[in-house]
Formats: sequence, structure tokens, C-alpha cells
Amino acid sequence: MANLRRSILVVCLAATVCPGASSLVAQSPQRGVPSEWEIREDLKLLVRHIDELGGALLEVHPELWVGDGPKEAYQQQLQSIRDEAGYARRAAEALAARPERLSLALETHLRLDAVGEMLISLCEGVRRYQSEPAATRIQNQWSAGARARDKLREYMVSLAEEMEGQSRVMAEEAQRCREQLSRQPAPPPTANKKESQ
Repeated sequence: MANLRRSILVVCLAATVCPGASSLVAQSPQRGVPSEWEIREDLKLLVRHIDELGGALLEVHPELWVGDGPKEAYQQQLQSIRDEAGYARRAAEALAARPERLSLALETHLRLDAVGEMLISLCEGVRRYQSEPAATRIQNQWSAGARARDKLREYMVSLAEEMEGQSRVMAEEAQRCREQLSRQPAPPPTANKKESQ
């Protein structure tokens, strides 16, 4: 991001001496990044799936499990899943408000990835100590959101490619402007004239 900001600054400065610099950047292709309304609809669906997963997790009660299983560990894992899902939901809502923020897309993706990893272990515990149907409902609910998670991942990649493309265009244009400036003749020196007394 620091390099991108520097490139933007260079192009903005270069645009004052190189005609067309800013228009070239503005006309750079979009490389398949979805429109804001599309990504907002996708994120709305993703948030709904997160909420539905939360509903399925309400059926899980490790504190009531009978047996020698590590109840406390599963309780902590369940709470960690709920926390991560909540963080992912908030990040997705923030991304819907600011779809250009790659950091928010990355945070949402990573938090949901963590949820998926923890669900594997939790579902094994639910299947063993609670019931097969409860574990299946959680897995089905997680699977139902797979397409929404895939679309987030695709958006994240296309947004990163778009930012890289814009940075490359700006860097190339800044270099062209520097070369153009270096070829310009130096202004003639001005002689200082002393006023005669």
C-alpha cells in the first residue's frame, strides 16, 4: 500500500508537467472486478449464511455431553467458532460499506477459513458425544455457504490484481514523465543585474 501511495503521488505530481498522465491512469481496465452493487449483494448473502451457521451452532451443548470426552475443550472451541464468525460478519459488513478495502476482504476470508478448520473438529465431537443429525446439520449449513465464500475469494483476487495493475500503470507513466523531463533542455541562467547607484 505504501508503494501504491507513492506511485499515486508521483503521478499526481507528474501530471502537472506531463499532459495525459492522469487520464491514462483513469482509463486503466477494470480486469473483471465486480461492481459495488454486485459485491454488496454477495456479501449480504455471505452474512446471511454466517447467521444461519450461528443458528445451527445453538444446538450444540458440550456442557451436557456424557462421557469421558474433553467437554471443556469443546466448549472453548465452540466459543472460538462463534467469536471468529462474529468477527467475520463484522468484517463483511465493513467491506460492504468500503468494497475497495482489500484488507477487509482478506480479514473476512481468513476468519471464515479459521471457522471452517475449527468446525471439522467440533463436528467430530458433536457426532461422537451428542448426535449424528446435529453434526450433519452444522456441516450442511457450512456447505450451503461455500459459493458465497468462493465469490469472496474470487473478489479478493480480482481486487488485488486490479490494484497491482493500477500501480504498474502509474509507475510506468511516472517513469515516462521522468524521462520526458530529463530530455528537456535546462533553462538559460539568468544574470543578476545590479542597479546602478
